[in-house]
Amino acid sequence: MPAGDAGRARLREGDPAGAAAFARESVALLERTGDMPALRSEEVLFHAARALYAAGARSEAEELLSRAREKMERKAESIEDPALLRGFREDVPLNRALALGDLESE
Repeated sequence: MPAGDAGRARLREGDPAGAAAFARESVALLERTGDMPALRSEEVLFHAARALYAAGARSEAEELLSRAREKMERKAESIEDPALLRGFREDVPLNRALALGDLESE
């Protein structure tokens, strides 16, 4: 099970400290490998931020949330059609959560 999935599972199980450890491992792996075409880096960063937020590491969580938002916004900048852009920001659950800064709900 990838570290990010394990972290989300720990968070659902009520183990924020365990989730935070997996979150940090996921972010470290992402930083070592860099962005990859098949990986939504903003998703890794967002779920890590959620775990860290739940564990009380609020400033670390906010920093990851900001990084995730930046990655999403860079993708949004490439969408010229206003309807598609609105759909990208509002209809994609991850993007909507990033825009709202919602670290508490899944």
